[in-house]
Amino acid sequence: DHTHLKKALVFTNSRTDAEETILEMRRMAAKRGERDVFHVHHGSISAMLREETEAALRQGPGPAVAAATLTLELGIDLGELERVLQLGAPYSCASFVQRLGRSGRRGDAASEMIFVTPEEEDEEAQLPARMPWTLLRAIAVIELYVREKWVEPLNVRQLPVGLLYHQTMSILKSMGEAEPEDLKEAVLSLPSFRGIDPADYDAFMEYMIGMGHIETMEEGTVLIGLAGEKIVNNFRFYAVFKDDEEHVVYNGTEEIGSITTVPPPGYCFTLAGKLWKIEEVDTRHKAVYVKSSRGKVDTLWLGAGGDVHTRIMAKIREVLGSTALYPYLAPSAAARLERARRLAKESGLLTSEVLPAGGDSMFILPWAGSRQFRTLERLLKNNLKGRLGLRSIVPMEPYYMVVAGRTDAETLQEEIIA
Repeated sequence: DHTHLKKALVFTNSRTDAEETILEMRRMAAKRGERDVFHVHHGSISAMLREETEAALRQGPGPAVAAATLTLELGIDLGELERVLQLGAPYSCASFVQRLGRSGRRGDAASEMIFVTPEEEDEEAQLPARMPWTLLRAIAVIELYVREKWVEPLNVRQLPVGLLYHQTMSILKSMGEAEPEDLKEAVLSLPSFRGIDPADYDAFMEYMIGMGHIETMEEGTVLIGLAGEKIVNNFRFYAVFKDDEEHVVYNGTEEIGSITTVPPPGYCFTLAGKLWKIEEVDTRHKAVYVKSSRGKVDTLWLGAGGDVHTRIMAKIREVLGSTALYPYLAPSAAARLERARRLAKESGLLTSEVLPAGGDSMFILPWAGSRQFRTLERLLKNNLKGRLGLRSIVPMEPYYMVVAGRTDAETLQEEIIA
C-alpha cells in the first residue's frame, strides 16, 4: 500500500528479497487488474534492464516501483521519488545514510524512509530467537546516525597479506627473475604496503620459498616456483577478487541477467522479478535459455548478509536495556519492543554473556560485531571445543551462538575471557 500508484524505491538486503518482493507485487497487481510497473535492480540483472529501471524512476509521472540492493544506493540520478522503503534493516549506518539520501530531494522536503521489518514472534522458540533482532537493528542504526551522527569508520587493513601475496607474485612474474632486495623495494614501495616492516616481508618471503611458491637460484636471485606457477598462470589470478563463474540468461534474444548456480532444464526460478523455466543450458558458451513460466518459485542466490559493527550491537543492547520511547515506531513495533525488553530483563539476557539453555546447551551473546563474532566462533571451534568437550557450536551471526557439551556456563565464560 505504501507504494501503490507511486514512484517508489524499495531497498532490500539481498537479491533474493528484491526478486521475491517484486514477484509478489506483480501478482497483487495482476489480481487488481493493474498494469505492470515493477522493476528489479541488482548486480545480476542485465545492463539494459537496469537502465530501464533507472529511466522509469527518473522520467515521467509514474507510477513505477523498483526493488534494489546496494546498486541504487548512490551514484545514479533517480529524480524525485514519492516513497523510499527499507525491507528489513540496513546492516550499517553508512548504508542507511545512502539509502535515506534517495528521499527528500523535492525542494526543502525532509528525507524520510519507511522501515518494514516483518518478524514473527514465536513464544515456543529458544530465548535469543524470541528477540526481534531486525527491529532492534533498525532502531540502533537510526539512533546512531540521527542522534549521534555516527557512521562506521573506514577500515584500512594494516597487514593485507592476501594482496601482498598477489602483488609479490605479479611483480615477480613481470620481472622474470629478480634480486630479493629489488623485489622487496618494488613491492613495499606500493601505498598499500607502507605499513609493513621490511623484516616481516623477509619472513613472508622465507615462508613463500618454503612452500615452493618462490624458488631461490644458486646466484641468490628469486623466481616463481613450481607451486606458484600453477597459480599465476591461471587467468583468475589477475582478477584479485573472487570470481564466480556466471551464465547469462536469455529469453529468446533478450538478455535478462546472469546466474552463478545453473539448474537443469525444466527448473523454474525468478530473475528480474519474473518466473522463468529453463529450456536449454549451453555450457560451452555459458548461456541459459528460458521462457516465461508460472508456479513455484526459487531464487538462486545464497549470499549472507553484510557485516554489523560492534557499535551497532552495543546500541542494540542499550536499546533493550533502556525505557526510551521512539516516536517513529508504529504501535505494533513499539509493543513488540516492549515485550522484548521485558523478556530480556526477566531472563538475564543483558547481564550475562553465557546463559544456560537447558540440558547441556548454553547461549553465548557476545554483543560484538560480525568480525569479532567470527573470531569467537573460530576460538571455540579450534581452541576450546576439545578441551571443554563441546559437541556442537551453532552460530547465529552476529547475535548469539548455541553451544552444547560437557562444560557449564560459568566455566565456558571464564575460558572465553581468558
